[in-house]
Amino acid sequence: MQKKIEELEYELQQLHRERALHQMIEKERSDAVFVCDSEGELLFVSSNAASITGWPGDAFSGTANIRDLVGDGIFAEQRLHPDSEIRDRQVWVKTLDGNQRLLLVNGKQLAGQGDSFLFSCRQPAAEIQIATEQNQSVEKYQGIFDDSIAAIYIFDNDKNFIDSNQAGLSLLGYSRAELLQLSIPDVDADPLVVLPAHQQLLEGDKLINYEHQLIRKDGTTITVLNNSRPLRDDRGLVTGMLSTLIDITERKAAEEVIVHHANFETIINKNFSNLVGSKGAEIDSGIYEILLEIGQYTGVDRVYLFQSRSDEPDLMDNTHEWCRAGIEPQIARLQGIPMRRDLPWFFQQIQNQPIIDIPDTRGLGAEANLEREHFIDQDIQSLIVVPITGNGVLKGFLGFDSVRRKRTWSSTEKTLLKIIAETIGNALERRAADARLEIEKSRAERSDRLKSAFLANISHEIRTPLNAIVGYTDLAAQLDLPTDARQHLGIVKSSCDLLLHILNDILDVSRIEAGLVEIHVQPVSLPRLIRETRAQVAMLAEQYNSAVPVSYTCGNDIAEYVHLDDQRIRQVLTNLLANALKFTAQGEISFAVQLQNEDTLEFQVVDTGRGIAADQIEAVFEPFVQADSGDTRKYGGVGLGLTICKHYIQLMGGEIRVKSVPNKGTTFCFTVPYKPDYNLATGPADSETMPGTVAGKRVLVVEDDPVSLKLTQAILEQAGCIVSTAPDGQVAVEACQNELAFDCIVMDIQMPVKSGLDAVREIRAILEREGQVNLMPIIALSAAAMVGDKEKGLQAGFTDYLTKPVNRLELLRTLQQYLV
Repeated sequence: MQKKIEELEYELQQLHRERALHQMIEKERSDAVFVCDSEGELLFVSSNAASITGWPGDAFSGTANIRDLVGDGIFAEQRLHPDSEIRDRQVWVKTLDGNQRLLLVNGKQLAGQGDSFLFSCRQPAAEIQIATEQNQSVEKYQGIFDDSIAAIYIFDNDKNFIDSNQAGLSLLGYSRAELLQLSIPDVDADPLVVLPAHQQLLEGDKLINYEHQLIRKDGTTITVLNNSRPLRDDRGLVTGMLSTLIDITERKAAEEVIVHHANFETIINKNFSNLVGSKGAEIDSGIYEILLEIGQYTGVDRVYLFQSRSDEPDLMDNTHEWCRAGIEPQIARLQGIPMRRDLPWFFQQIQNQPIIDIPDTRGLGAEANLEREHFIDQDIQSLIVVPITGNGVLKGFLGFDSVRRKRTWSSTEKTLLKIIAETIGNALERRAADARLEIEKSRAERSDRLKSAFLANISHEIRTPLNAIVGYTDLAAQLDLPTDARQHLGIVKSSCDLLLHILNDILDVSRIEAGLVEIHVQPVSLPRLIRETRAQVAMLAEQYNSAVPVSYTCGNDIAEYVHLDDQRIRQVLTNLLANALKFTAQGEISFAVQLQNEDTLEFQVVDTGRGIAADQIEAVFEPFVQADSGDTRKYGGVGLGLTICKHYIQLMGGEIRVKSVPNKGTTFCFTVPYKPDYNLATGPADSETMPGTVAGKRVLVVEDDPVSLKLTQAILEQAGCIVSTAPDGQVAVEACQNELAFDCIVMDIQMPVKSGLDAVREIRAILEREGQVNLMPIIALSAAAMVGDKEKGLQAGFTDYLTKPVNRLELLRTLQQYLV
């Protein structure tokens, strides 16, 4: 019975609990209700829990715990203080869709049930929700404001600081309390930039970006990028300004360095270009210009160049210097400095280091005591020096002094300074090379003058006796002599011709080497040139005892008159045909001239002689070379003929070629530009005999050499001329002053008392006074046969210029030309 009573009492207690619980749930019917045990495990969940919390219904089944909803803190607090109640505690709950939902949580212990707790949740009223969200937004943006790495400032319309984040305080170096006592003008370094921008915002601009400078608390200046926007109230009126600033001081400094280096390079490139083409004094001007521009641009006070003396390398001179206004020049006192002795540490540095940077001269160590005193004596605070070398040898150095302040140099600037030093060094080396070249040129020119004078003297001294030999041989040949005597005279004549040929070859090579050969193109009768060449070759064949026949052909399509250098073409043809005669013992020799094309004339000499070995083909055009050294002993000559031919053909705009097969023959072929002249009529053939048209002409012969005088007199008298003589130019001038009874004058050039050049000028002056300046021909007959001698004679007043040894027919033809 007792047991049944106890069971009934227990059931009554349970019923009481359930009634009390339902009363509490009824009381909280608008809330989601949760009952949990002392561990938080849910014992009961009201049906509206899902809609209020935003959680799905199955989230509260199984092992669900109240702490998942209200958090550990609230549950622990309620369990720790069971007699207290938690009222309207705000809790943000993450809903199923990922959003946050604000709930108001209440909690208490169930009456009479110490091991159970009741929690209820509801959504707050709209005002509370809005206020809460606003507070949350403020907290969120306050966090962004405080945590931003950019400086953020808030100003009122009077430009006063209202607020700043920590980055803003750090940027300007003020505490918050200090900053809020300041306004924009207190920190503004660019009022002309900032104040107009602020005015734009007040007038309604939405956003402004600009750069300006601010002054920090410590007095330093920084550059910032400012992004500002207006602050407005609920009526849209501007109440202030929000500014976000980023420190760009380092970026601007980097940009300035880049621009600085670019401008530096521009200066270097410009002056490099100026120096590259400079010579002599222009290099000095270019160096001074570089020192000026680099000094002004880099802000140093003194720039200078030291150079080692060529004869005493240990001594250096300050050769160039630029000083800023107010800085004392040092160039006058820094001459002949024995660097190794007076500045040993510095001398060692410039010998071994690519650049010497001394940022503080007073900080130099004990090893540089002499240098420190030297620099301080010149008021130098900092300096940088760049050695200048050439071929591994120290040639000098380029220095930059800072006198008014200390100066540091970037690595890029040092590189550019080395480029400047190298540029100046190259210019100086080029000038030194030019000076050496000028000395060598002067020596070479002096050597050429001496050689020319020697050759001129040799030519004159050989031609003078040769003139007598050739002339008297020619006169003797006109006499009635026995056959053997004539043969002897022929041998003498041939030997003289050979000697004259050798002499002319030597002089021609000398002219070619000196670049003094000029080509004189004029209309030339090609048939006449061939006839005269044929006659000359016939004489050579007789001289060489050659019986080999020589054939001559000329293309029918070639004009009679062609523009050529008559003398040079004759010389080339005679040389080639003479060689063919020398080296062709049997067979034949042919000469042909034809058109290669409408613009090119081709001459060809073919022989059936012994030929030239393949390895000797190119050598035949080298000076003093013959295919066989035995040829010199057999045929004479010095191996200059083909060298001269090649140069003459090239000067005439053509080329010469050779083909040869040993023991079968050789072909020489050369070309020249073909320029026909169809305006000239065919002339009569020349005659070897002279008509007696000069007979009775009065001729004055002026010659200091008695033998040459007697020879010329004999030739002219034999032709019927009336000859007077004078031993020098002075006597000739006096003869003309006394009477102008001469039809012609034949005069030597090199004579004592008065030369032929001086005499002809005075005689022309006499003739001009008498109104006969161009009536009397004055013919030069001289042993001076060097380049320019003929031109000098013609400029002085000679009508024509003949060279010794005298050719009887040529002399008489010349007289006939001017006297008939």
